[in-house]
Amino acid sequence: MNYFVGFNLGSTLTGIEKAMINRTNLFKKAGLPAKCVFIKWNRFLNNYYKKFINKDDIINMYDFFQEVENLNDTYHFDWISYWEDQCNYDIEYVPNTNDIRVYNNGIFIIYAHFFNSSHKNIDYINYFDKNRRKVKRELFDVRGFLSCTKLLTGKQNTVYESYHNANGEIVIEKYYHAQSDKDMLDLIVLNFDNKNHYFYQEEELVAYFIETLFQENDLFFSDKNLYTAPAFNLTSTNIPVVAVLHSTHVKDSNNVSTSNYKNVYKEIFNNLSRYQAIITSTNEQKLDVSDRVNSEIPVHNIPVGFTNPIKLVNNNINHNKIISVARYSPEKQLDHQLRLIKKLKNSFPNIELHMYGSGMEKVKLQNLIKEQNLGKHVFLRGFLPDLENEFNDAYLSIITSNMEGFSLALLESLAHGVPTISYNIKYGPKEMINNGENGYLIEKDDEDALYEKVKYLLDHPELQHEFSLNSIKVANQFSEDHLIKQWQSFLKTI
Repeated sequence: MNYFVGFNLGSTLTGIEKAMINRTNLFKKAGLPAKCVFIKWNRFLNNYYKKFINKDDIINMYDFFQEVENLNDTYHFDWISYWEDQCNYDIEYVPNTNDIRVYNNGIFIIYAHFFNSSHKNIDYINYFDKNRRKVKRELFDVRGFLSCTKLLTGKQNTVYESYHNANGEIVIEKYYHAQSDKDMLDLIVLNFDNKNHYFYQEEELVAYFIETLFQENDLFFSDKNLYTAPAFNLTSTNIPVVAVLHSTHVKDSNNVSTSNYKNVYKEIFNNLSRYQAIITSTNEQKLDVSDRVNSEIPVHNIPVGFTNPIKLVNNNINHNKIISVARYSPEKQLDHQLRLIKKLKNSFPNIELHMYGSGMEKVKLQNLIKEQNLGKHVFLRGFLPDLENEFNDAYLSIITSNMEGFSLALLESLAHGVPTISYNIKYGPKEMINNGENGYLIEKDDEDALYEKVKYLLDHPELQHEFSLNSIKVANQFSEDHLIKQWQSFLKTI
């Protein structure tokens, strides 16, 4: 089995999760067994995975230990009847919410939140002492069972956690330092395989989980390295591990030979002997990494994305529609795009920028759009799992990041015949954009050049059409079949 190990699968996908899922589907098509593995406790996982991946292709560490991997039925306990009829508590429905307050002889003791107005699917229950301080939380899985119980200090820090199976039995306990202002973990007790196992940090639990999964001929890939590499470094060296780089590996991409490693990759580069190989998404990064590690371990270039064969260009495009697919986060420098549209709108009064993504800078972007009176021109579209229709009528796409590992968004754009204008950054764009043929590469952070190239392409639709045809030609170089051959060749080296 090939295990692609990440951190979490949420309601939206980052590039890493998307790459893991793409790789899983690719391997399965090639007849290679593969699964995505996630190590974070996630009581909403049963709702999330359905949007992105087949249930049989995913393993979650907590679901594994809680023995609920195959639990599908949603169990609805009648909490209202229990509180009113069995406990003789008084119920107060909180207006305009799905919430309930519970009182015992006039004393407030419970606050409960339900997912729906019928009060059947419960989310959590908070318990309070006589001073109305929260002392305990019960957190329920979307499938209906009690998944986690937390005991809280007076300062609302967690002092104890227990994780339960579907029968309510405790399978994992976590003890935290009671005197700490933060949730400082002291001990984990795992009840598994008819014995208690003791760990002192989360990485040790993850390492044990990996060793439990491992069977002869299995291969593990460390994808979300900030969380996975520390655990792999604690596992038996008999377990083969390949590190996958999803972004630039150094803090200063202008000084790749001397810059410090990013924190996310320190555990890899400080423990190179633990890994069978490193995989990068571009040939340029492969060369840079090989140079930094002095070829101590093999470094391979295998793109994280692939396309299906495409032949036709969509001619029903909106000549005013520019798209941007990127997380709303600082390294994407999306404020550059807003300033671009502000300059363009005088010459192109109907210009539109559609920004697809999610992230910490959403509010900042909303404020900038309002401040610059761009509400009729810039639209934060949020995360969409399928951008097919959005690409189909787009005129061009733009990338203003200060760095990229590969850029799945760029490949997807080219695959739909949408030319891209990007800063010339490490890594990715220069391996997919042939300057002046299927888009433009411009000097990083040169906003004037960005404006000039975008304006020029908007003024020349015949050139856009030519770029569109060339974009598809480039995208077809990253075909599914070609990538399968690369992976098959790589696996023979392990």
